[in-house]
Amino acid sequence: MKALLQTVPGAMVERKSVLPEKVPGGGLIILRANSFEEAKQIVASDPHRSSGLWDHTIHRWRVSEGSYTVRVKYSSQSAAIS
Repeated sequence: MKALLQTVPGAMVERKSVLPEKVPGGGLIILRANSFEEAKQIVASDPHRSSGLWDHTIHRWRVSEGSYTVRVKYSSQSAAIS
């Protein structure tokens, strides 16, 4: 599997803070890699990190994936989810 990097726009904010100067900046990057070691290598090679612009904290995350099917029968006005 080739490593996948996906950025998620939006700021991470401290819920209890009401003063703008206390709201931390930041964001979220989802990196799907073959191993934790590969993820650490990818993060270490990020030019934003090596230049000191960004700092990264790496967390393991188990993806909950799945699917479902929705079936709608208009004539009988019924629906089923499986």
